[in-house]
Amino acid sequence: MVMPIGLGSERLEDLGTANIEKRRTGVWRARYYDSAGRQHARHFQRRIDAKRWLDEVTTSVLTGNYVDPTVARTTVSDWCDAWLIGYGTRRKSTVRQAAVHVKGSRRTSVPLRCLRSNRRT
Repeated sequence: MVMPIGLGSERLEDLGTANIEKRRTGVWRARYYDSAGRQHARHFQRRIDAKRWLDEVTTSVLTGNYVDPTVARTTVSDWCDAWLIGYGTRRKSTVRQAAVHVKGSRRTSVPLRCLRSNRRT
């Protein structure tokens, strides 16, 4: 039994399709599809917990704080390495200077999801 949650059209455009359904096992599955069409799901014992999770995801999308769960598992070190590879099209001295600036961060195994912004709104 699929129970669509009550999202406004603005949220559906940003988030894609979202719903909550009760599985045969009695567990509630909350899921949504991101703008790339990938499905993200979590399972809960209570429907209210599933709805709360979807509401949190929706809020993060609308406030601009949404981070794809796959990207959130990336470590700071891995992100810095990938960034430096992409930055490699610049002059060698510029790339070398950038590498010096991220040197300390490249030793950090903290996932990106643990970082918080200092941005003031």
